[in-house]
Amino acid sequence: MCKIRHFADIKILRLIYFSLFHSHLQYCIIDWGRAYKTVIRSVQVLRNRIVKDMNFSNRTSSASNIFNLLKILKVSDLYQLNLEKFMYKYNAVIQPSSCDNFFSKLYNIHDHGTRQQVSGTFHHKRVRTIMVKKCCNR
Repeated sequence: MCKIRHFADIKILRLIYFSLFHSHLQYCIIDWGRAYKTVIRSVQVLRNRIVKDMNFSNRTSSASNIFNLLKILKVSDLYQLNLEKFMYKYNAVIQPSSCDNFFSKLYNIHDHGTRQQVSGTFHHKRVRTIMVKKCCNR
């Protein structure tokens, strides 16, 4: 990015960013997006450096304004968006049948009425391994 930014305008740089970097971030972000904050932070720092280089900004300046200017989501926002898309598709039964056992509705768990049961929320099934707990739970 540092070398090509001198020859391309911001639209071309944004296109290159989305083709080279964003596509890798997007891949399986629902799985790794809930990792420890230290892991997410290292990815976000790398993205901040790339975006600052694209915009000829100082390395010590804030990247938030540049993300807004380029209309690029931060890692946490990207994870949240993809999770919401996944849950919408899960609730609308658009997902493949292999995803059917990921969650269950709260009204299927309890025989008695609960406050959350009325809202139609989902229950994430418990996992027993430490690796999956680190990956999937906050």
